[in-house]
Amino acid sequence: MSFHENRGKNILLSNENLTACRTAGYNHGIVISSKALLCEEVFQVQLDNLHSDWSGSLQIGVTCQNPDQICLPSSALLLKENTWVVSGDSVFYNCVKIKSNYCSSLNNLKSRHKIGIKIDAERNLHLFINNIDQGIAAEDISQPVYAIVDVYGKCKQVTFTTDPYSSDEESEKDDKEKANVEYDGEKIIKPACSSQLSTANCDHQRICSIIKTSLGLLDMYFLPDSIVCFCDMCHKSRGEEPYFRKGDPPRDYAQPFGWCRFPLRSSSKAEKSGITDKWHVAFYGTGFGSVRRILEHGKLLPPAYSVASKTNMNTEGN
Repeated sequence: MSFHENRGKNILLSNENLTACRTAGYNHGIVISSKALLCEEVFQVQLDNLHSDWSGSLQIGVTCQNPDQICLPSSALLLKENTWVVSGDSVFYNCVKIKSNYCSSLNNLKSRHKIGIKIDAERNLHLFINNIDQGIAAEDISQPVYAIVDVYGKCKQVTFTTDPYSSDEESEKDDKEKANVEYDGEKIIKPACSSQLSTANCDHQRICSIIKTSLGLLDMYFLPDSIVCFCDMCHKSRGEEPYFRKGDPPRDYAQPFGWCRFPLRSSSKAEKSGITDKWHVAFYGTGFGSVRRILEHGKLLPPAYSVASKTNMNTEGN
C-alpha cells in the first residue's frame, strides 16, 4: 500500500510514495491510498513532522470516490460525496458533523504518533490512535473505499507504516517538554493526556509520577506498584464502564478521567476489619500545596487551606 499520485497541490511524495510532505501553506494536503481497503485492513500513518505556527492537524477517513477521478479540494472536510472524515474529536460525513467527542482530539497528536483507520466485517469505520481502537466512528460504510489523509495545519509530513506504535520511541525529555506550570516559583510538569499502547507505557502516567516526585511526598504513604492511570486512552484500553457501585448500601459513582491514582496505605486495623468495603467512593479536588499536609494530618483540609485545582484524590480505603 502507498499513496496515489493524485494528491493535493501542496503535497510532495517521496520514499516510493510512502511519505507525503506539505511543502507550502496549511491546506491542499490531501493524499489517498493507492488501493481500496480490504475488510479488517488497517491503514496507518505516522506523524513525522509538526509545525506549531498553524492550528488544526491531521484529518483521516475513507472515501468511496475513485482516486483516479476525484478532484481534490483544499480540505478533506470539503469532500461532499461518500466521504467519512475524523477531524479533531469529531466525525464528519459529506461535510456534515455526525458525531462529537468521539475520540481524543487529533489536534493534540505529537510527532511519531500513529493514526490508522479500518473497515470491519460489519462495514463499520474504526479509528486507531497509537494502536488503541477508539470504537465505531461511523456505520454502513459503502464499498469499495479508499483511505484519505489530510496533511493539514500543524501536521507537515506523514509516512505510511505497518509497524505498531511504541512509546519507547519517546524519551522522558519529551514528557517534560510537553507542558509546564508555575507552582511556588518553580516549574513542575503538567500532565497532557495522550494515546498509548498500554497503561504500563502511558505518557500520562509517567508525567503524573514526575509530578508526584516533585512534591517530595514520602514513599511510606503509598502502596508500591499499585498505580492506575485514568486517562481516556487507558480507560478505553481496559474496557471499563463509566459507572461503578460500592458501599453499604451500594451506590453508583462515576469515575472521572484525566488523573492517575497512587493508592495510600491504610492501617492494619482497617484492613482486618474490612470496614472500608462498606465505604462509598468520593473524589476531592485540592491544590498541590495541600497534598502533603493532608497526608501528614490524615484528614482533608477545609477549602480555605487548599488551592483550587483539578487534582483528584480517591479517598477510597484511606
